[in-house]
Amino acid sequence: LHPTQLYEVAVELCLFLFLSWYSSRRRRCHGQTLALYALLYAPARMLIELLRADPARKFLLELQTPALNALIGLPPEVPLLISTSQAIGLAVFCGALVLWSRLPRSEAPR
Repeated sequence: LHPTQLYEVAVELCLFLFLSWYSSRRRRCHGQTLALYALLYAPARMLIELLRADPARKFLLELQTPALNALIGLPPEVPLLISTSQAIGLAVFCGALVLWSRLPRSEAPR
């Protein structure tokens, strides 16, 4: 089993540091930091969910892949593909992509 809670903390810390730097130097408009957070967090969360071996989680699509499971250190009976949490992460990523595409391209007043 993987220490997914520690991975989550590491991802959140890295995102905090990066977004703090980004919003102080590169932010063009309001909402840009939120959209960027969602764009970066959703794929990270989807990868972390892949490493969880929680038997109680539900899947939308299941795939038994013992070879891939062995490669990432999971028991062979754990199904992979798209869990409910990964599907939510995918929806958040798509929503953030739409938000990012609709942000104004001009400078925001500071």
